[in-house]
Amino acid sequence: MPLPLTLQRAARSAALALVLLASATAHASGVLRDIYGRAGFAEELASTRKDFHQGGATSDTHIQQPPPIDGLKSWRFNFPAGVARNVAGGRFTNKQQTALEFVNLSARRTTAALEFWINPNTTNTHLYISLISETSTQRIESTLRLSDVLEPADFANKWTFVRIPLRRFPSQRAAVYNPATGQYTEAAFNWANVIGFHLRCDTTGRPATQVYLDEIRLHKVIDPLTINGRHYQTPEGNRHYLWGTNLVSFYPPKHQAPAIAANLASLGINVVRPHHNYRDATDTNGTGIDDVRALSKFDHSNPRLTSTTLNPDLEAWDRYHFLNAQLREEGIHLIPSLHASRRIKPEDWTIHPGDPTDRQRWKDAVRALNLLDDNRDLFVMLPMIDERSELIFRDFARKFLVSSAAPYKNPYTNYEYGFDPQVLYIELMNEQSSEYSVVNENKFTGDTSYFAEKLQSRWNTFSDANNLARSPVYSPGNAVERNRFLRELDRSFFERTKAFIRDELKVTKPIVVTNLWRGEAHHKMKESLSDLVEEHAYTATPYDVVSHAHDLFVDTTRGNPVHKPYVVAEINFKVGDTGATTEQRRHRPSFHLANAVYGSFHDWSGALWFSWAHGHRYVGNHGWHTSEARTHAGSQGDMFGDAIYLDHARTTSRIFTRRLVSPSGTVRSWWADEPLGVRHNYNALMASKHPFRPGWQNVYSLRRAFGPVPSSQATANWMSTDAPATLVSDTNQIRKDTVRQQLTVSSPRAEAFSGRLDANAPAGLPRLVLGSNSGHATVILVSEDNKPIAESAHLIISRTYRDASGNERATAATRVNGLAAPKPDQSWRVHFTRPRSLAGQSRSLSYTNGGLDLPDNVTWHEAELVLQ
Repeated sequence: MPLPLTLQRAARSAALALVLLASATAHASGVLRDIYGRAGFAEELASTRKDFHQGGATSDTHIQQPPPIDGLKSWRFNFPAGVARNVAGGRFTNKQQTALEFVNLSARRTTAALEFWINPNTTNTHLYISLISETSTQRIESTLRLSDVLEPADFANKWTFVRIPLRRFPSQRAAVYNPATGQYTEAAFNWANVIGFHLRCDTTGRPATQVYLDEIRLHKVIDPLTINGRHYQTPEGNRHYLWGTNLVSFYPPKHQAPAIAANLASLGINVVRPHHNYRDATDTNGTGIDDVRALSKFDHSNPRLTSTTLNPDLEAWDRYHFLNAQLREEGIHLIPSLHASRRIKPEDWTIHPGDPTDRQRWKDAVRALNLLDDNRDLFVMLPMIDERSELIFRDFARKFLVSSAAPYKNPYTNYEYGFDPQVLYIELMNEQSSEYSVVNENKFTGDTSYFAEKLQSRWNTFSDANNLARSPVYSPGNAVERNRFLRELDRSFFERTKAFIRDELKVTKPIVVTNLWRGEAHHKMKESLSDLVEEHAYTATPYDVVSHAHDLFVDTTRGNPVHKPYVVAEINFKVGDTGATTEQRRHRPSFHLANAVYGSFHDWSGALWFSWAHGHRYVGNHGWHTSEARTHAGSQGDMFGDAIYLDHARTTSRIFTRRLVSPSGTVRSWWADEPLGVRHNYNALMASKHPFRPGWQNVYSLRRAFGPVPSSQATANWMSTDAPATLVSDTNQIRKDTVRQQLTVSSPRAEAFSGRLDANAPAGLPRLVLGSNSGHATVILVSEDNKPIAESAHLIISRTYRDASGNERATAATRVNGLAAPKPDQSWRVHFTRPRSLAGQSRSLSYTNGGLDLPDNVTWHEAELVLQ
């Protein structure tokens, strides 16, 4: 958890005092150490030893180090009486406090803020804060009056924290001050050449004023990421890997939102996928009149029959906006969907009144469709074939992406979502495939026949255009052509919708058309239309990532493209009668580790778990689950209540987002050629035309390609030879032994083990020593300071042990070798971080034989090892 702001201020004050310098001139400003970005951001800026000022200042205007205020040391600005333009400020430096000629904030205008603590210590509201830029001939001030950002009650002897988004500073209406005339001339601010800030006070006819400042800094609220090749990158050109989770029908009360966002960020999560936002989530959010369930306001007097989805729920939108604003403050991006599980309602006919007879038939069909139990695939298919449904889709897209009216524009960020840098890309349809739906006998029948007629009419038109004999769409004379028709039905909708978003709404965000494997032909189509590829991946047996050659990564390899970013936006294991057994669920720590490791190895752009929470019913005011538990009933949601998942959340996030495990050095293109085959049933539809031998995905990174198959592909070892029992990655950092059922990872900055313990030490672990020879374990060690483990002074370790019966062991011996030897004035300490009940407790450790024996007489699951 981040420190409270008051504690952050106290913690930084000592460092601040060290860099304040005595003034050699009457107007010297001294130096501030400003941090650019919160924890997790590497870049730092500070104000330089070189001061600047512009006219109007008297010889008494200066900044000095005052006596402690509230136990802190801050800057004191002394502004004498009777001066219209008292000015003092500082330039920016880099993190080494070397003066910068300028700071280029052009790419940060919409995502960064100037923030500081201020104690005005006065009732004088004529205070101004300015950013300063330079050209070759002039210095330009972009100024805000502090009374526009402070409350009247803040003009007193009290500290107030201020964050001013850079976009609030005027761009075209900045000014140049002429000290000779005392006049201002309007000028355009040069965001590419920002040199610093100043504070200005007008004391004309007013007494002298003292103002205190602390922690002046540029804070990059969130990175405006762009796609470069297979990855997202920051404005500085650094790769940014997405590690996150889904939030399902999630509208927590506003007083819980800051803690929720901070908790997510503390685990290394940097992206969330708000999901099922138009689902009437009575099962997870309640059915009372005051319960918040969806962005649409449903009528629960007869919800399945008469309500409409077109009326917004104002409370839901307000909570949604506020949570997203809090996520933004923690540097967490969004991946929103325009259609996930929206069930339209009969009264939605108002979107297009049309012919009264047709309207009534439509209402009757929608009512019948709502009464079907398994209707999700049919609802997502409606916009492909039905005019009103497509208009409903566009209505929401327009409101969500570009509307500046309430309640759709976020009032807490002042952004429409279509133009907000927090939004990474837009998902049009969740898991949509008309081909998949029809092949698997999911049909419009009975009282929904109105839509079956629309589908049949389109099939007739396609048949006529392609010289095919007309036939029933559900029992076609030519199944190959019928399936092509269904894919083209989807393609046409996706192309129309992309054109609508790009050309009419003028939104340029990357677009994913849909996101689940539905066979090679479908995947080829969606990859060609999407700016990046999103996939969803579920396994019935989470332990296969350790014990079998055919694991989840066979499935994810099917969709990993050669040239586009690849985001696996839903990861979990299947549940229910045919899902993972209780024994399999016990092995979920192996699953968590393997996804971080092999996701890095296959160079995924992002990975998101499904899901953090279904609804907000179990969220406490601390932002965590109200009853966090170590047992797992098998739910795909509410992972924030799974203590074992949380134990390993930070270490696995570090592995993935910091690429502590190297991507494959031998990337193979895996080709499929036309025709991609007849798909009459589920198994045939989902199969690959040229399947590789399972296991080789643990050795090489295989990337999906479409086109003529090279002659060498059939004889490649990964196509023609069974993989060995021990699967060693081409980087030599990952070792999967399917006989011993062990996964070991060793790289310069990370080491991990997961699997079955036996009488022999696991292979490939030079540092970790596991003090047991039976049962199962998952132990993950990562460098937190990004140095090699052998040089690191700050590491995180997480662990789960089980005995031979599958029961979790409270304690287990663990040793870490190969650590840096303490200097005479140093020692190693362990700081317990999980369970949270141990947070704040620490112990000294004895450094013996080049390593540390970690405490075995206390039940801990995550800890930090610090050399201090």
